Amino acid sequence: MQRAEILREKGTNRAQFFRGQVDKYTWVDVGSSFLPSELIGAFLGPDRGGGNHHRHRRASFDRYLHALRPLQDAGCLRLPQVPEGLANGHIFYILTESLAVREALTAALKEDNISAVFHYVPLHASPAGRRFGPGRGRAAGHHGHGRPPAAPAPFGMRPDEVDRVVDRIFAFFGQPRTA
Repeated sequence: MQRAEILREKGTNRAQFFRGQVDKYTWVDVGSSFLPSELIGAFLGPDRGGGNHHRHRRASFDRYLHALRPLQDAGCLRLPQVPEGLANGHIFYILTESLAVREALTAALKEDNISAVFHYVPLHASPAGRRFGPGRGRAAGHHGHGRPPAAPAPFGMRPDEVDRVVDRIFAFFGQPRTA
């Protein structure tokens, strides 16, 4: 049963993460995607709001990016580096100077009932990546591994909810928000 769940979750223990059984999810085995393809989706009918959903996620992503830029300019954090208009808005993350700062920020947001999680291990560092990847067990460096992102989820949020998260992040860094 557990292996079937992992196969269904594209080789990850994502379902265990959402049940609170693990603190982050990672790739642990082979898996697959059982979702219909984009071509099948196109045959099934016209857009049922998906375009609006995408635009809404992008609006939240862009709002975060613009509002938090002064904190990046002050050296408090780093924002996603995405060419203009190319972010899909799936997730918004910030990089902190250290794991300790990231954990403190995550805890501060949690105190205000704001979910900001680092929820997965990079593929090359995961059990499946080490077992099946081209390096098979060799350490592979990657940018930011020691400073993983705190990631308030931008989709499904109203502008005032994004602003509440932004205000709390500014307060955490002890910076005044001017806009």
